[in-house]
Amino acid sequence: MIKVSVIIPVYNPGKYFTKCLKSLCGQTLRDIEIICVNDCSTDGSLLILQEFAKNDERIKIIDLKENQGAAVARNIGIKSACGEYLGFVDSDDFIDLNFFEKLYEEAQKKDADVVKGNIVVVCSESESVLNYNVQQNKGELYFNFTSAIYKRSFIQENKIEFLEGLIYFEDTYFTIKSALFYKKLESVADVCYYYVNNPNSITHQNHKLNLESLIIGVGKVLDILEENQVDKAHYMTIFNFLLEHILWFCGRINVGDEVNKKAISSLVNLYSRCKYKEECLEYHFLHKKKILREELFKRLRNKVKNA
Repeated sequence: MIKVSVIIPVYNPGKYFTKCLKSLCGQTLRDIEIICVNDCSTDGSLLILQEFAKNDERIKIIDLKENQGAAVARNIGIKSACGEYLGFVDSDDFIDLNFFEKLYEEAQKKDADVVKGNIVVVCSESESVLNYNVQQNKGELYFNFTSAIYKRSFIQENKIEFLEGLIYFEDTYFTIKSALFYKKLESVADVCYYYVNNPNSITHQNHKLNLESLIIGVGKVLDILEENQVDKAHYMTIFNFLLEHILWFCGRINVGDEVNKKAISSLVNLYSRCKYKEECLEYHFLHKKKILREELFKRLRNKVKNA
């Protein structure tokens, strides 16, 4: 029986891909399938995949005939999956060798819809502590969907999928919708997913297209918030997340006036659709204050350490 189907959209991951595949093939949980959806890579990734597949029969290659984007690739992977749970890994990231074993054991023990591991941002001083946050407010699940596994029947029954046609924010929709419907989420603190901040990834390349995708994605998220009963704490967490993303484009000095103006217009639209206007603004500024305070304490600790 396949316990976890791991889905990897592959599009020109370059030098990072081999490390990703080694971390998957070396998993201590052997009952997995590794579904690699090659989205017309031009960097030799398909050849690397084929070499790995010769030595590991668990690798299933789906070779798309035209480039369709990560969302389509992941949705195709979901439809092809046979595992009890679904996992997602991006082709330039990697995971602990016991990552899926730890998450699956917790899923079985607690009969959970979703089980989340920790996440480390590679080449950064920051390390996520969102497991605690997720347990306090399930709206926090929006962050890094790849650090979790999802019961396949839960995904199918609730028709949860990635937003196709976008190059940015398509995965956030999947995670936010998951958080709306799961009945039980558990977390495992001592196992990690490693996010590699790849400067060559598509999300780093075109601010205008990223903003256009973000605006569409934000609209779809607001639609599902309005269509479903969402408690106020959950709503404010998600709204703040949307607000932060749009604000990032409003004040950037390296994106051009057209992008700034479009971002400001989308900000006005976001606020006009907000269900709890005053509470959401208060939450946003308190959240910013908390982050600034934590950053200040961190700088002071580093100064004391280096004195």
